[in-house]
Amino acid sequence: MKKILILCLLALSVTAQAQQYTLKITDVEFSNGEITDYLNTTEKYIIIPDNFNDVAITSIGVNAFRENGLASLTIPNSVTSIETQLLLPIIN
Repeated sequence: MKKILILCLLALSVTAQAQQYTLKITDVEFSNGEITDYLNTTEKYIIIPDNFNDVAITSIGVNAFRENGLASLTIPNSVTSIETQLLLPIIN
């Protein structure tokens, strides 16, 4: 029982220490306020900013983050439209 508890605490510690990464415009395909593809597949704890170069991010397209093995995705309030397949399956 103690071994399981220690393993759980270690897993939580690793997750808590994971560095979140704020997307840059070079990490995505972005057009007319919509992210359509995630190009940087190395970062797994993602924060989407509310704009790129003063253009509000208002939409996330179908499959934009699909099958990239993301562990976390933080979406800003500026996003008013999320296509239905966004979360199938992005999170490991």
